[in-house]
Amino acid sequence: MNLKELLVSVHAALQDAHIEHALIGAFAMAHYGIQRATGDIDFLIDEIDKKNTVITFEKLGFKIFHQTDEIIQFEGPGSIDFLLAKRELSLKMLQEAKVIKPFNIKCISIEGLIGLKIQAYNNDPKREFQDKADILSLIEQYPHMNWEQVKLYADLFNAWKDILELKQKAEHD
Repeated sequence: MNLKELLVSVHAALQDAHIEHALIGAFAMAHYGIQRATGDIDFLIDEIDKKNTVITFEKLGFKIFHQTDEIIQFEGPGSIDFLLAKRELSLKMLQEAKVIKPFNIKCISIEGLIGLKIQAYNNDPKREFQDKADILSLIEQYPHMNWEQVKLYADLFNAWKDILELKQKAEHD
């Protein structure tokens, strides 16, 4: 199954199971005009839907290959990662996600995407270079974003200094 087919089928399964979801990761980056190679599809879901998500995707032939309190990663007909929204800010990201074309799937905001990139490299320092490069690309593409919102996300991980450095770099390039 190619990634486009996987995206359509995963979205349909989530809708059928009444699981609120929004794109994050490389597909969200692509929506905002920044291309990144990927082999999986990433979604944000409410943590209260964790059990329903597991049941839904195991019925479809997927198997969990990694799970924590924060994520569920499936493999099977394709690779799917679900980030579990637990904090007030991530739940708000999910709630405020906007439907995008052509798939009629919700996608989180630019500010939310930056917030999740900050969380990702703080949880896994091996990701820092790529995630900061992604953040820089978003800043360059969207310099007039809601910086107060970005600061809320950055402050959760004491990363506002990092973001200001990336913002300054974007302004001087």
